[in-house]
Amino acid sequence: MNNLPAELYYYWADVNNPEDLRVISIFLNKHYNMNKKFHLDITPDFLAWHYSNNSKLLTVRLKKNNVIIGFIGGSGSSMQFYRDNKKVINCSYFTVNYKYKKITKFLLKEFKEKCGCDFEYGYYLRNKILSKEFFSSVQTYRRVINLKRLLSSGYTKIEGDKNSVNLDEYTKQLRLKNNVDPNIRLSRPDDLERLYELYNNYTSRYNMYDILTVDEFKKKFMNDFVKTYVVMEDDLVVDFVSLFFMKEHENNNHDNYINRAVLLFYTSISETPYKLLDTALIIAKNNKSDIFIAYDNLENHVIIKDMNFDVGEKLYLSSYNFKPKNMNNTQIASLVYF
Repeated sequence: MNNLPAELYYYWADVNNPEDLRVISIFLNKHYNMNKKFHLDITPDFLAWHYSNNSKLLTVRLKKNNVIIGFIGGSGSSMQFYRDNKKVINCSYFTVNYKYKKITKFLLKEFKEKCGCDFEYGYYLRNKILSKEFFSSVQTYRRVINLKRLLSSGYTKIEGDKNSVNLDEYTKQLRLKNNVDPNIRLSRPDDLERLYELYNNYTSRYNMYDILTVDEFKKKFMNDFVKTYVVMEDDLVVDFVSLFFMKEHENNNHDNYINRAVLLFYTSISETPYKLLDTALIIAKNNKSDIFIAYDNLENHVIIKDMNFDVGEKLYLSSYNFKPKNMNNTQIASLVYF
C-alpha cells in the first residue's frame, strides 16, 4: 500500500456503478486540463463507453466527505508493438486536484502495482513527457469548420489587426462540400464482419496497433460516440472511416460549448487517404461539428498540411514496465481521441 496522508483513502470505482461514474465525471469536468479554456465534456455515459473493456478506475478521496481529489483510469487490451503482442493497460485521464498535487506519485504507483496483477505492462498518452520511457509522439492538427461559432464562443480569436483580416475570404477558403460521394454511406450492423476484416488487414501494416476481438471492435466503432462510414465498390465494403464526436465546454460554464469531431481511424486499402480525410470533414460538417481534430499517425502526414489544418499540441506516448523501441508517428495505428 502506498501510504496517503491520514485524511485521504484509495477507492476503486466500478464502471458498472452509475454513482461512481457520476462523481468521477464531476471531478474530471472540474479539474482535468484546467490549464485550457475549453476541455472535453466528460459525461458518465462517455466514461462507461471509454472504460468498457477490462477497466481499472482508481480514485483518492477525502475521508470526511468522500469527495474525489485524484483519479486515474485504464482499459485493458492487447497491443502489438513491433513483433511483440503485449497485454497492456492504457492509462487515461490522470488528474489530481492541484491543492493535493503531492499525492500524484502515490496515486500512480498504487495504480501500477494493483493493475500489475492483471496487466504487467502499461502505456499512456500525455501532452508532456512524464518519464524516461517515452517512445513516440503524435502531432495534433485542428481544422476550423464553423468559424463564426468558434469566434462567438471564445474558443478562438483573430490575432493581430482585426481590420486586416477578411473573414469572408477566410471563410470561403474553409468551405466544404455539402454531401459525401454516393458510394459512401453510414455503416450498418451487417457490415461488422467485413469492417473487422478490413481493420485487421490494414493495421497489420503498422508497428503499433490495438488487437481487437469482434466484440471489442463493435464497442469501439459502433456506438453513440463514434460514427463509421463505409466506402462501397460493386456492392462490397472496401474501406471505412470513423469519427469520434464530443462537446468541449468552457471551464465552469457548460452552457458555452463547441462541437468537436476527431478522426479516429480509417482504412486506406482501395481509397486514397486524401479522399477519406475529405469525406471525414464533410461528415463532421453535416453532424454540426465546429472544429475537426486529426493526428499525424496513419497516413495523415502526407496530406494534412495541404487541407487548411493548423498545428496543435504534441502528444507523447510513454510506457511502464517495458520500453518499446523508439517509433515514428507514421508507424502508429492505435486509436487516438485525446
